[in-house]
Amino acid sequence: MKCDKMYILLVLLILSINISAQSVISGKVIDKDSMSIAGVTILILIQADSTYITGTISDLDGRFELPYIKPGNYILSFSMMGFKKTDIPQQVRQNTNNRLDDVVLEEDSYMLSAVTVTGKRSAVKVEPGKITINLSSALLSTDGNILDALRELPGVIVQNDGTIILNGKSGANVLIDDKQTYLSGENLINYLRSIPTNSIENIELMSQPSSKYDASGSSGIINLHKKKTKEQGINIAVSSGLERGMRTRGNDNFTLNFRHNKLTIYTDYSFYWGKDLIDMSVSGHYLDPVTSEPLELRKDFVSDIHRQYKGHYIKTGVDYDLSDRLAVGTYFSSTWLDRNKDELTLSDFFNNDKTQSDSTLTALSAIDYDYTNITGGANVAYKFAKAGKWDASFDYQLFDQKDNQLLQSAFQTGIRPLKEDTLSGKAKNDIQIYSGQTNLSYDISEKFGITAGIKSVFVNIGSNALYKNLFAGNWQKDDNLSSSFNYKENINAGYFQLNAKWSARLSTAIGLRLENTYTKSNYSSTNQDTTFRKRYTDLFPTLTAQYQLSENQELSAVYGRRIVRPNYRNMNPFVEVKDQFLYEQGNTGLKPELIDNIEISWLLRKRYSFNAFYTHRTNPISLSFLVEDNSRVLVMPLNLSGNHSFGLRVGLNNLQPFQWWTAHINGSLTYKQFDWMMSGVTFKNEAITPMLHISNQFSLPYGWGGEVFGFYSGRMIEGQTSVKPLWTLSLGVRKSLLNDKFSLYIYARDIFHSNRPRVCVDSNYLYYTSKEKNDSRMIGLSLSYRFNRGREIKKAQPGNRIEESNRIGL
Repeated sequence: MKCDKMYILLVLLILSINISAQSVISGKVIDKDSMSIAGVTILILIQADSTYITGTISDLDGRFELPYIKPGNYILSFSMMGFKKTDIPQQVRQNTNNRLDDVVLEEDSYMLSAVTVTGKRSAVKVEPGKITINLSSALLSTDGNILDALRELPGVIVQNDGTIILNGKSGANVLIDDKQTYLSGENLINYLRSIPTNSIENIELMSQPSSKYDASGSSGIINLHKKKTKEQGINIAVSSGLERGMRTRGNDNFTLNFRHNKLTIYTDYSFYWGKDLIDMSVSGHYLDPVTSEPLELRKDFVSDIHRQYKGHYIKTGVDYDLSDRLAVGTYFSSTWLDRNKDELTLSDFFNNDKTQSDSTLTALSAIDYDYTNITGGANVAYKFAKAGKWDASFDYQLFDQKDNQLLQSAFQTGIRPLKEDTLSGKAKNDIQIYSGQTNLSYDISEKFGITAGIKSVFVNIGSNALYKNLFAGNWQKDDNLSSSFNYKENINAGYFQLNAKWSARLSTAIGLRLENTYTKSNYSSTNQDTTFRKRYTDLFPTLTAQYQLSENQELSAVYGRRIVRPNYRNMNPFVEVKDQFLYEQGNTGLKPELIDNIEISWLLRKRYSFNAFYTHRTNPISLSFLVEDNSRVLVMPLNLSGNHSFGLRVGLNNLQPFQWWTAHINGSLTYKQFDWMMSGVTFKNEAITPMLHISNQFSLPYGWGGEVFGFYSGRMIEGQTSVKPLWTLSLGVRKSLLNDKFSLYIYARDIFHSNRPRVCVDSNYLYYTSKEKNDSRMIGLSLSYRFNRGREIKKAQPGNRIEESNRIGL
C-alpha cells in the first residue's frame, strides 16, 4: 500500500515538474483592414518533422491561446477558408508567456468554373470620421439599385425631393470611385435608381473627409466604390426585379467583367421603368410680416401627382497595367431618362375663418421631361520606390435637359365668372464640366508621410426658358417669365497633408486646402440684362489626432472646415410655375455658406463607436417662403443668419448575439437651431432630433437568409421647415441555388406604410402644414444569376478618380 502511495506521489511530482516547464502561446488574428477574424484554425507543429502537437480556433475577437506547450522549436500554422495559409516559426522557452504580434492574414480565393471559395468580410468597418459598409456582407438585397441600398444604410435618409441626410444633417455629396455625381434633387434620385447594386463593392460614409477631397458639402460624403475585377477570365451577373405598391416598377441589370493578364474590361448596364404617385394635402395661413399674426386669408389645396418614367444607364471602362508600377485606365458612362408628370391641384381660398371657400383654383399641369448625362475620363497611376505614388486624372461631364410644360388653370369665385388660363413653357439646359487633378503621396520615413495635389474645374452653363400664354386661340410670349441665363465658373484648388506617427499609440494628420473660385453669370430677359461677377478665396484646414488607449480602445479628434456653394439651380433666376399663386425661383444674390465641424470619437474593438460632434454654419442656404402683394407665394433660396448643431452618435456594429444572427444598431441625438432675420425681426427654428437605425441579418434553415431593418427619426428641421417624426420597417428573405450562382430575393418595404412625410413651414409671411402619401409600401421579387470562369489573381489597382461638389441641381 505504501508503495502504491509512493508511486502516485512520484507521478504527481513528475507531472508537476513537467507542467511547470510548459509555456503559453497567445495572440490575435486580423485581416489587412485590422478587423478581427473569427474561426481561424491554429495548429502547432514540430519544426523538425511537422508533427502535429495541438491546435485551437480564434474566438469572435480573433483571439487564441494555446497553453501547456513544452519548450522547443515549433511552427504555428494559421488557415481559414478565403485566406492564404500562414506559417510562423516560434521558439518556446521554459515557463514563458509567448504573446505574438497581431497575425495578419491575406485574402485568397481560387475560382473554378463550378466552385468558388471565398471568405466573408466584416459587414461594417469603423474608423475615425468614416464608416465603410461592405454591401455583400451587410445586405441581402444586392440585386436591385443603389438608391434602395442607400435607404438601408445606418444614418442615411433619402427624401423624395432628392435631399440626402447623413447622420441627421442634410447636404451629403454622393461620389462614385471618388468622382462626384454632380446631380441633385430628382435627377440624383433617378441617377442612383439606375445604378445596379451588384456593381458596387462597398460604400464609405464620411462625416469628416480629409483635405484630399473637395471642401464642398455640409454633412460629409457618401462614396460608392465599384467592384474591381479579381479573377482572370470572365465574370457575368444578370438580375431582374419587379415590385408592386399602388403602382408597378421594375429593373433589369447586366454586369460584365473580363480580365486577361494585365488587361481589364468592364461594362454595367441597367434599364429601369415604373410609375409612382404622390397625394399631398396642404393648409396654408398667411401672416402679417411684422407681427406674425394670422391674416384673414387662408389657402388649402390638394395635389394628385402621377409620374411615369423609363431610363437607361451604361458604364464601360478599360484598365491596363503597363507594369507592376504603372497603370492606366479610361471610362465612359451615359444615363438617359424620359419622364412624364401629370399634376392636378385643387386650391380653395378662405376669408375670415369661413368653412366655405370664397374661390377655387383648379390647375392641371403636364410636364414632359428628359435628360442625357454623359461622363468620361482617363487616369494614370505610378508607384515609385516603395513609399511613393503619383496619379493624375481628367474627367468631363455633358448634361443636357429639356422640359416641356402645359399648365391649364381655372379660377372660380362667387361673384365673378369663371376665368381660364393656359400657359406653355419650354426650358433647355446645357452644362459642360471639365476637371483635372493630380496627387502625390510619399512616406518620408516610418513616422512621417505627405500627400499633396492640385485640381482645376471649369463649368459652362447655358439655360433658356420660353413661356407663352394662350389668348383667343393665339400663343403670345410671356415676357415676365421668359429669359435666358448663362453661367461660368472656375475653381482652382491645392492641398497638402502631413501624416505623422509620433509613437506606437499617437498619430496625427494635418491638412490644408486652398480653393479659389471665380464666377460670372448673365441674366437676360425683356425687362433687364444683368451680369454678376464674384471671386473669392478660402482656406480649409483639417486636423485628425488618434490615440491608442489599449489594444481594443482608440480615441480620436477631428476638425474640418467646409463650404457649400450655391448650386446652379438655386442661382438660376428662372421661374417655375406651379400655379398662378405658387412660383419657385432661383436667387442670383446667394452667398456661399461656410461650415466648421468638430468630432470626438471613442472606438472600441473597431466595431463600436461613440461620438460627440458640433457643427456651425455661416450663411446657411435654405429654401424660404415669401408672399407677394397679390397673395402669390414665392419659394426662393435665401441665406439665413446662422445655424449650429451638436449631439451624440453611437454605433454598435457586427453584433452577433447568436451564430445565426448579426445585428447593427446605430443612433444619434442632435440639437439643431436656425436663425434668420425678416422685416427687422429675428426668427428661430430649433429641435432635438433622435434617430435610430437597426439592421438584422439571419441565417435561416434550408439555406435561406433573412433580414429585417428599420429606422426612426424624430422631428427634423432645415431652415424654416420642420419634418415631423418618420419611421419605417422592411424585411426580406434570400435563397441561393446552383452553388450560389442563382439567387431569389423576396422583400416587403415600409410594410406599415408609415413613411409619410408631414412638413411644417413657419416663416414671417406664411404658416402651412402638409401631409404626403407616396407609393413607398411595396412587395418585390428579384432574380439574379452569376457566371464565373477563371482563377483569381492579384487585385487590380483601384482607379483614382477625382471628385467635385454637388452643384448641378437641375
